[in-house]
Amino acid sequence: MAQSALLNLLRGDLGKMASLDAGGFTRPGFVKRIKPLCEVPERETTLYAYIQGFELQGTACPYAGEAMREDARKFLGEMETRRPGTLFTTFNTALKLIPEVATVETMKTCKICGEPSTGAICRVCQLLDV
Repeated sequence: MAQSALLNLLRGDLGKMASLDAGGFTRPGFVKRIKPLCEVPERETTLYAYIQGFELQGTACPYAGEAMREDARKFLGEMETRRPGTLFTTFNTALKLIPEVATVETMKTCKICGEPSTGAICRVCQLLDV
């Protein structure tokens, strides 16, 4: 969640920033998200899955190293090591920003299918080349 918040901030994507809400914020056309583990560190959920014997995916995406998310993950990881609490603070700061960015009209409606979109044509319609 902290990675997504940082990425959305760096990209200036207010629409996606507003979608991070783990609580009561709901936009028309979207299903309300429920994220009961959003404040549990990734290491703890991974450890729990390992202890419980859940099958884990061991192969990383071959393109992950080139993605901006990888840079954000490394940066936040270093900051969390040197300044414990950075991940929690980043996520909570994003939650405080959501009511502000949610009032900004960032979401449009796809001209083809009518679903919510950040552009004139949604990604699905672009991929289907409708």
